Amino acid sequence: MTDIAALLAADHASSPIDALSAHRELWPLNSQLAETFDDPRSDRVRLRRVVEAVRAHGISIGGLEPSNAMTEPIVQLQGQLGRTGALWSGSLIVHVSDREGCESERVLAAVQTALQAHGYPACVTMNGRVVVADSGGMTEEEIRWLETGFLASTAPIVKLTADEAARWRIAGGGAMNDLKLIHYVSGGFSVEDAAPWLEAGFAGDVAEGWRDAGATIEEACAWADVGIRTAEVASDLIGDGIAIADLAAWRESGKDRWDLVLRARVPQRWKAAGLTAQDAAAAMAANEHRALAAVQSCGLVEDGSMRPQELSEWLATGLELSAIVAWWRSGATAQEAAAWQQLPNSAMLANPDRARQLIDSGLTVEEIGRWLALDRRFAKVELIESWTSRGMGPQDAEGWVQAHHDLNLLSHEDSLLNGDNVQAWMDAHPACKNPEVVRELAKLRLTPDTVPLVADLLNAR
Repeated sequence: MTDIAALLAADHASSPIDALSAHRELWPLNSQLAETFDDPRSDRVRLRRVVEAVRAHGISIGGLEPSNAMTEPIVQLQGQLGRTGALWSGSLIVHVSDREGCESERVLAAVQTALQAHGYPACVTMNGRVVVADSGGMTEEEIRWLETGFLASTAPIVKLTADEAARWRIAGGGAMNDLKLIHYVSGGFSVEDAAPWLEAGFAGDVAEGWRDAGATIEEACAWADVGIRTAEVASDLIGDGIAIADLAAWRESGKDRWDLVLRARVPQRWKAAGLTAQDAAAAMAANEHRALAAVQSCGLVEDGSMRPQELSEWLATGLELSAIVAWWRSGATAQEAAAWQQLPNSAMLANPDRARQLIDSGLTVEEIGRWLALDRRFAKVELIESWTSRGMGPQDAEGWVQAHHDLNLLSHEDSLLNGDNVQAWMDAHPACKNPEVVRELAKLRLTPDTVPLVADLLNAR
């Protein structure tokens, strides 16, 4: 569509021309709506002729009856036809696609011309639609209102002239609709005052709330950027000492379910507990279900479980909230828990009781890390002890673990991850001290008990 606002700029700056007159310059057929004529043919016949006329311009159009010529027509006619082929009054609707590549001005002109040529008072509106007016006749002011693109039923509510409504249409752009117009006008906004609020995307009742609270459009937009759309919510947060900067830090880490965080009054609860926005961001990042994590974090402080500073240290570890609680209750410090999380396959140590068993066995965190680097199942203390009780460490087990992986053994009893099983193999024959030999024998379904059956072959090695 040609920008109507452009017609009101430079070339017409000193002219008394108004928005509707500029629109009429673009669509002169709109001035002929009052000059409708009676057509004796049924609406079914006339609309078929409309469809044919539009298609003659190379424009795809779907009529009131099924057609397999187009799957996604640019123009679609809708309406309710009676048994005699007559349209129900006011039921004819014209949809013109706004998809990319659609030459809207050419399409609108072709549709309007075809409809008017067959007795339908078609009007092109300022918001780029084709509307069929009441064939019963309209006053000039009613036609001009129709051209604004607002519903006729909106006129008595807002009590505006067509020219005034046209100015609102331009101010609101493509997003302007009847509900917004009603809200802004009922809120006492002038077009000039409403323009920046409309441009920022605020509904009329929301803009009214911000204005009445004494906020500027810039302040309202700043709050909207952190998810606060209304002045009422912003006022509550300000009263509780929550700043926009705090909310911005929160939201950056927890945009998912941010509405739930606000409804649960989590920012206020954190502030009351003495926790910072950075703490909050850490809580949101420490759990896949971030909104839930934020609420749980508040609860840890509120019920006296942790001091604010202590929780801050735990949140910095990056542990999920459930893991933080478990580790804290085990008596570990945040630093100890963080060290465990740096180990290979650390997910196997989410249960602090398992980690405590490993420590109680006399192993250092570094030694446990080397075992876990071989296989995550070494998180079981009994599996490590099956090696260390024989004086063997991770370096001794490495070849056997690789053989186990090559064989894809899943059973614990038959596993080459178990030092007891490995010892049985090594005792079966001197050649079985080599894990590669054992791997080949295991592929042949041999066990330590059946190794003597191939002793001659092994002795040759």
